[in-house]
Amino acid sequence: MARYYRDFARRPRLADPEQRVRERYAARTRTFLQLAEAAVFRQPANPYFELFRLAGCGLADLKDSVEREGLEPALQKLCDAGIRLSHAEFKGHTPIVRGGKEIRARPADFSNPLVTSGVVGFSSGSRSHGTPSRHSVEWMLERESEWAHQLRLLGAEDALHVNLLSMLPATPGLVRAAFAARHQRSAAWFTLGGTLSDSWHYRALSLFMALAVRSAGLRIRFPTFLVDDDFGPAADFVARLNQQGRPVLVESIVSPAGRLADAARSRGLSLNRTTFLLAGEALTDAHRALIHATGATAISSYIVSEVGLIGMGCAELDRDNAVHIMDSGLVVFSRKKVAPLTDCELNSLVFTTVARHGPYFLINAETDDAGDIEPAPCDCALSRFGYRRVIRNLFSYGKLTGQGTTLLGTDVLRILLERLPARFGGVPGDYQLAESGNGAQSTVELRVHPRLGQVNESAVRDFFLAQVKALWGGAVTRREWTQTGGFRVVIAKPFVTATGKVQPLHLMGFEGKAKP
Repeated sequence: MARYYRDFARRPRLADPEQRVRERYAARTRTFLQLAEAAVFRQPANPYFELFRLAGCGLADLKDSVEREGLEPALQKLCDAGIRLSHAEFKGHTPIVRGGKEIRARPADFSNPLVTSGVVGFSSGSRSHGTPSRHSVEWMLERESEWAHQLRLLGAEDALHVNLLSMLPATPGLVRAAFAARHQRSAAWFTLGGTLSDSWHYRALSLFMALAVRSAGLRIRFPTFLVDDDFGPAADFVARLNQQGRPVLVESIVSPAGRLADAARSRGLSLNRTTFLLAGEALTDAHRALIHATGATAISSYIVSEVGLIGMGCAELDRDNAVHIMDSGLVVFSRKKVAPLTDCELNSLVFTTVARHGPYFLINAETDDAGDIEPAPCDCALSRFGYRRVIRNLFSYGKLTGQGTTLLGTDVLRILLERLPARFGGVPGDYQLAESGNGAQSTVELRVHPRLGQVNESAVRDFFLAQVKALWGGAVTRREWTQTGGFRVVIAKPFVTATGKVQPLHLMGFEGKAKP
C-alpha cells in the first residue's frame, strides 16, 4: 500500500480534467464493447458469460444491438433479458438464478481483467470478508481528474481543502489528503480517532502512511485526531480561515459535517466562505439546515465504491435530495421493483461501468439504491457542461449508511431475528433497526418492543455492538457509533408499514411511509 501511494505521488497529474471527461464520454460505447469482449466473452468463468449464453446473445449480437440502438437502450434490453445483477447476487450472498439455471458468483469474478496491478482494498458489508477491489494508479489518476473537475464546477478549485474523512482502515481520507496535496490546496485533515485502547493501531497506520507519502515528496497533512467526540477544534480552524478571507472546501461524510456545523453554531462562529462537499449518506433537511445556519453551503455527491463517482448536487437543487448524473464512466437507468424487507415499490438504480481502468466491469448491476431519473430543471454549471439528467429522491433501501459506514441489511438480519430473541427473549418482529436523520448527525436506533417487559438497555446495546463487530467492517462501525453516540437502544414499538407489517429494518428512505 505504501509503494502504491508513493508511486501515485510521483506520477504527474492528468492534464485538463474537463477535456479528459469529454474524451471518456465520447469513448463510452467503444470502451464498453472492449470491456465486454475482454472481461466476458473471453472469460468463460465470468458469470456474465453464462447470462449472455442463456439469453442467446453473442458478442456479434451485442455489438449489433449497441451500434444500432445506442448503448443505454441496448443495456435496458439486456436487463429485461435477465442480464443483470442484484446487489445480493454481486456480493455472493445469493446465487444467480435464470431460467432454472443456478450460477454461483463472488465479487472477484467481476474484476476488470485489464487491471493487472495496483493495491487491493476491501469494502465493508459482507458477511465474512470484504468485497476486494484492485485499484491501479491509472484509476487513481482518473479519480483525481474527476475530483478536480468537480471542484471547477463548484467554483472551489482555489479553496483551501479541509479533510473531515476517516483514518485508516477506511481509505477515502488518505485519498483526498493526497489529492489536495497534489493541488497545493491542503489545509488540514481532521478525523475521529477513537480511543487509544481501541484505535491506537489505526492511528499508527494512518500516521505511517502519511509519512510514507511525504517521503515521496508529496506533503500531505498528517491526521489530527478529534477526541471525546469534540468537533470544536475543526470548527475553530475552518472559521479562522474564513475570518482571514480564505474560502474553504470541507470534504466529509454527512454526519461529521453536521457535527462540525453544530459546533460552529454553538460557538457563534461564521462559516460563510465554506462549501461542504458531502457523501456517504443522505443529506437530510436537518443536516442542511445546520450547515446553512453557519452561512455555509452544502453540496451532496453520490459515490459507490464499486462504480465510482456517480453524481453531484448543485446550489439550484439545494432543497432537493438530488444529484446531477456525471456519466462519463457509467450508464445508469432505473427499473421498478419491490424493495426487499419492505412492501414498497421503488425505482431501483441499475449501473453499468464503462471505465477502462475501473476495478470492476459490471453490466446492469444494482446497488440497493433507489431514485427517480429526470431531466435537470436548472441551468447551473453542471447542466451547462452537459450533465442534464438528475437523480431525485435518492436513498438506500437495502443497507444501513449511518455515519457513512455501510452494513448490508442482510448482514444484520440474523442478529435481529435470531440472536437478540435467543438472548433477551421475544420473537422476530420485537427488534428493529431504524435510521433517522433529524439531528446534527444520523442515528441508528435499536427499537425493542415494550411488551418484552423490563429489558436492560445497556446489556442489549453491548450485545448488539459485539455482534456487529464480528461482521466485516463491523469493528469500524462499532467504533464510529460508540464514539459519536450515533447508536442507541430505545424501548418503543417498531415501525409498521402501511399494510401493518413489521420489517426488521426501517431505513431513512422510508420515513413517512411507516408509523410506530
